[in-house]
Amino acid sequence: WAYATVGITTENVFFRTIIQITLRTLHEFAAQDFANIAWAFAHIKNLPQLENFFHTLATEAIPKLNKFKPKELTNFAWAFATANIKNDILFQAIAQAALPKLQAFIPQDFATMSWAFAVICGQKKYTHQFLKTLAQEASQPNKINKFKAQDFANITWAFATANIQLPQFFHTVAKALSPKILKTYKPQDYANTAWAFATMNIQSPELFQAIAKEIKPKKLHEFSSQHLTNMAWAFATLNIKVPHFFEAIADAALIKLSNFQSQNFSNTAWAFASIDIKHPSLFNAMAISALPQLNNFKCQELANTAWAY
Repeated sequence: WAYATVGITTENVFFRTIIQITLRTLHEFAAQDFANIAWAFAHIKNLPQLENFFHTLATEAIPKLNKFKPKELTNFAWAFATANIKNDILFQAIAQAALPKLQAFIPQDFATMSWAFAVICGQKKYTHQFLKTLAQEASQPNKINKFKAQDFANITWAFATANIQLPQFFHTVAKALSPKILKTYKPQDYANTAWAFATMNIQSPELFQAIAKEIKPKKLHEFSSQHLTNMAWAFATLNIKVPHFFEAIADAALIKLSNFQSQNFSNTAWAFASIDIKHPSLFNAMAISALPQLNNFKCQELANTAWAY
């Protein structure tokens, strides 16, 4: 845990030795030991035995999950999702162990647990059942009003990624997202939240107007190409037309066109055209930048781009 925390994750001989010793002593591990070792090895790359190690961790941990505290359950789930280790038996057991403890969850637990389940088993029936119960508990005023920026962004992204239809939960989130919280949003938080609402077709014009008001043109230049595309796509998908905001998106996008991929070109063009915002300089620059990549465009991307122009 200490080496992973300070960012030293490339000493493969050292970590392979830790794995060997851990496997011999797993029967002695307590809940926090499981959570810490999984969290640490989720940061390690290029260890051939890593997947088998995680599955062994799961097998040993499952009978002890009822003794895990909320943070330990959350970190354990996060580690498996981050390492992209799919283990349905483990995640079903985590859900069962977490249900009686949801009242003790803090906002970060709700958001991180939702993210982990969405990433690793988002389309599973047990995930939908668990996350619906989790959303019901998270919606309580004493919980949702304590959420921070990343908690809101992660939990909405998770529900949209898992395609869980909970419009009331999204409306509760929209009401809780005060200007004070929006001021603390990072570019990815804005992009993920907007994308989630649009993906689930949740109409919340007040929230989107507040987002457009909060994101000053200077702040948009901190957005990545994907963030800019997601913002434009989300506003257009929900038919929220804010001309000055799209003008600012266009100015920021012009600087980043060299980083655009086919989806960025297609979705950005579609977004501007679908809500009838004309920006000739952006479209001309995108045409020049996209030309060498046209052979890489998928059919829908080609069709949407042609339609937009």
